[in-house]
Amino acid sequence: MSENRPDSLPFEPPEQENIRLREENARLRRLLAVHSIPIPQLAPENPPPPKTVEITPPVDKEERARKRITCFRACFAGEKMYTLAMGEK
Repeated sequence: MSENRPDSLPFEPPEQENIRLREENARLRRLLAVHSIPIPQLAPENPPPPKTVEITPPVDKEERARKRITCFRACFAGEKMYTLAMGEK
């Protein structure tokens, strides 16, 4: 395996990369302006208001089990289900 030495990596220092990217952004913005292409604006940084969560009263275990069974049966309505013995293919 070859070593990963810092002097063998092709990356430029972050400051230089930042300068290069800013210059590229400026060049691309000029190209957009020359061709009359509008530059999309960023959405405002104000986050949307938090959603209110409805708190439902606790449901007893039996009622919860009944709802789950009803949901399960609705998923497989009309389906014939067979159990397979272990080892059958």
